[in-house]
Amino acid sequence: MTMQLEEWIKNDASLQEEMLAKYRQKRVKQILIGIVVCIVGLVALGIAVGATPAEILRIHFPVGCGIAALYALIYLWDLTRISQKRIIKLYQKAAKSCFRSEQEEQEFVRTMKPETYSKMYYYWKTDSFERMFMISKDYIVFLTYQTAYFIKIADIDKVVTETIYKKTNNHKEAIGVSMTIEMKKRENEKKSKSYNLVFSNGEVLSEAIGLMEMFSPQVVVE
Repeated sequence: MTMQLEEWIKNDASLQEEMLAKYRQKRVKQILIGIVVCIVGLVALGIAVGATPAEILRIHFPVGCGIAALYALIYLWDLTRISQKRIIKLYQKAAKSCFRSEQEEQEFVRTMKPETYSKMYYYWKTDSFERMFMISKDYIVFLTYQTAYFIKIADIDKVVTETIYKKTNNHKEAIGVSMTIEMKKRENEKKSKSYNLVFSNGEVLSEAIGLMEMFSPQVVVE
């Protein structure tokens, strides 16, 4: 990986600090609520089964505190994993998948400057971590809690959108929309790649499509 691309990745990861701070704040609130629920829930259970105040203090309250401590430790560990270092690793993995030469890496850095791209952030359902959709006239960068994509627009074959449904008791409920970006098959590839980007609703998807129409009108969204 070229030094220029490494520098771009580090710089953009540092620009995500505001998003990371929001994530940490939401996670801390969830942890505090979880701690209270664990303790109050065990105390309420003791009252429900007819335990005496002494039994509640001796058994149910300590058990609730123990469960709350375990819950907090698990989520605090998860909290420590979300950092600029994690974003850097996700970007590095995405770069290895996208770029085939140093020339392509240099082209990416040259065309992905703050004045040449636009980005949007949004939440997917109950996620605490915002997702990012960034686009210039040449590339799309997509970032989530678990993965990142670098997508060269010139290599896109087609883009298809569809509603995501959840089936419960023979009833289909729309829970979001997806954008599947199918790529042209590259030399030496057994099959072409595709990237599935999910959005919380049609309004958020429309914003992403609007950015695509602005920066890359040659790409037709079906």
